[in-house]
Amino acid sequence: MALTTDFTAIDFPSDALSPSSKRRTADGWELDWQFDHLAFAISSVVSIALVVSYLRLVCGIRQALLYAGGSQFVWLVLFSYAFFYDGYTGLTITVGAILTLFLLMQLTARVNWEAAFARKPPSLPEPV
Repeated sequence: MALTTDFTAIDFPSDALSPSSKRRTADGWELDWQFDHLAFAISSVVSIALVVSYLRLVCGIRQALLYAGGSQFVWLVLFSYAFFYDGYTGLTITVGAILTLFLLMQLTARVNWEAAFARKPPSLPEPV
């Protein structure tokens, strides 16, 4: 990320991320932040692991890995990673959206939606 200012007085908060490099200009500063891809990869793995470890208790490990982990990888990780490539972000997101549409169409082609969304009568408690 790059930032050019037209002023010289900059005060970064103590808990903020300072720029990786800064260069003084005639009017202000040229500031640049470089982010490590390793940090992005670590945070992505941790995020997916947290979601999958929780959902395995709800729906089982297979569905947690396949559906939640896979979806999170595609939409959280790959979508975010697309922004690392200047000039290809729009193309990457478009291709990802088309592939996702294709995949969802293949996975849901034989779903009986009328049965899936049918109202079920509430279950009554067993008599005592």
